[in-house]
Amino acid sequence: MHKILSVLLAACFWQASFAQTCATSERVQNINFAQGTTGAVNVTGSNINGWLGSGAGTVLSGGSTYFSDNANAQTFSQSVTKVNLKGNGAIFTLVFTAFNGSNNNIEDGDRANFFISYGGTVYATLATTDGSGLIGTITFSNGATGSLNGGATGSTPLNFVVSDPTAVGKTLVLHLPVTIPNSGNLQMQFQPLSAGPSLATDDYTIFTASLKACPIIYSGTVLDDGNGLKDGAVNGTGTNVGGLQVALYDGSGNIIPGTTTNVNADGTYTIAYAGSGTFSVGIVNLPTSYVYIGEKRNTDLISDGIVDGKAGQITITNSSTNTDHPNNLLGINARPETYAVTSTVTGVPTSVNFGTLNPLQGSDVEQQSTQGNWSGTGESIQITTLPTNSFQLVYNSIVVTTGQVISNYDPSLMVIRPTAGTPTGTSTTSFGYATVDANGTPDLTPATYTINFSQSLPVLFKDLTATISNGRLNVQWSTLSEKNNSLFVIEASADGAHFTKIGEMGSRAVNGNSDSRLEYEWTLPVSGISLGMGIGLLLLGGSVAGFRRRLQIWIVVVLAGCALVVSGCQKSKDLMADVNGKHLFIRIAQVDHDGTSKYSESVKVIQK
Repeated sequence: MHKILSVLLAACFWQASFAQTCATSERVQNINFAQGTTGAVNVTGSNINGWLGSGAGTVLSGGSTYFSDNANAQTFSQSVTKVNLKGNGAIFTLVFTAFNGSNNNIEDGDRANFFISYGGTVYATLATTDGSGLIGTITFSNGATGSLNGGATGSTPLNFVVSDPTAVGKTLVLHLPVTIPNSGNLQMQFQPLSAGPSLATDDYTIFTASLKACPIIYSGTVLDDGNGLKDGAVNGTGTNVGGLQVALYDGSGNIIPGTTTNVNADGTYTIAYAGSGTFSVGIVNLPTSYVYIGEKRNTDLISDGIVDGKAGQITITNSSTNTDHPNNLLGINARPETYAVTSTVTGVPTSVNFGTLNPLQGSDVEQQSTQGNWSGTGESIQITTLPTNSFQLVYNSIVVTTGQVISNYDPSLMVIRPTAGTPTGTSTTSFGYATVDANGTPDLTPATYTINFSQSLPVLFKDLTATISNGRLNVQWSTLSEKNNSLFVIEASADGAHFTKIGEMGSRAVNGNSDSRLEYEWTLPVSGISLGMGIGLLLLGGSVAGFRRRLQIWIVVVLAGCALVVSGCQKSKDLMADVNGKHLFIRIAQVDHDGTSKYSESVKVIQK
């Protein structure tokens, strides 16, 4: 029974190349099996376009496919020279299939091996399994590496599917190490391992085999460049974070099969390729936590001008004469991380400066390796969502908008405050933010900053005004909503800081709760009031109704107060002087049913 060691010839072997130097036509040697021979050919003594056969049995021709006698070991070898003049090894490419005997309606074959060697050293072994197993293995040895069907190049064993002889060929790219000799025999050997009485073994079909001597070397470094091109250079620390791989891309942006290469731990890489055309070196598998920041060819002054993870294109007109292309730099940058933060504020919702709150938190591989306060030079933030419950962020006196990037973030310049739209009962607000590093790269997974107030917002004040007209103090305000409200206390101050009660007024909301706008007005006569009257104004205050009754009480209180507390009288003098001098401030205290008070903003009294 015969098994397959077949070949479909792509081109004739360049016999004349052996006399050339590595820098010319021998840079690429096409070594392919012959075509055109028909019938049975004895392996021993055969010479098929430079491939010399040895072993027992015959090679059977079936059109363009050659079959090996499965009972015998058979070898094809080719003498090559000037293979490693540049000291960078060589590349051997094999297009093959392997299949089990059961595909030819015979019993399942035993395992068979196929060796690739050069200079007497085996660099790759293809092996099938006994019986009906459909998975084969390629192992590399003696410093060789390889890839299968355009995958990554490495020394790890590779698996292939054992299929039928007409299946599409699998492409093995074998990188011979830099230690190989300049001259030697390139050899492919079929080794049947049958132990059964039928001597049935698995089969191999070889479509093409080619040696690429002295390939062009594309090399460089992947750099973790924390500041991008802001310093005018692609630089930083070499990295292979996440197991990076690089490859050669053609002019259309497609990866050239067999050129995918693992990046070394220090970020360096080397790609060997001998073809002509337009190429660029690029990263294959950048982690999502990183971004491209710039690339530079050896000939670029700063960068190639396009940030896409690929160094600028290199055109190889004639691969036989072009030299190596080193120093292809590929810059990447880690995205920063953002962390959720919660702050608690004592009191009702009001304007709060972030300099008094827990700091925004972030980290970055290049800037700040551990979680911590994210602020200062080079540490910026992006507001990804605006505060909930109609709060407002303000930075450096300007209202912040969605998506705004705040460069060199300073927490003392940012405040958060409720607005007229903040609902009654609100005691919390939150917004989304993302850290932005020195390169301008934002975190793609924003976090939430939450502020919890110890008290809720019971009343939302609107349009507080205070005027003196026709001898009367008139205070007007409105509420957009109220919750659990009992009453309002009107307070006055001469300096805008120390307030004294001058009156009160009950809530107009039913049971102190309302979701609609309510208007309030409170008045007190001040025209012609004497010094003592000013004290009464502070102590008792009130509306016009009942003023005469309050006046009588006021006289008694004034006399007692002036006799016992001289300083209290003096304070009243100051306040009345301020009323006459137009320096008086008014604010409203809202008092819950449980006695808790919240305050409106203060306004200056206007004389009319």
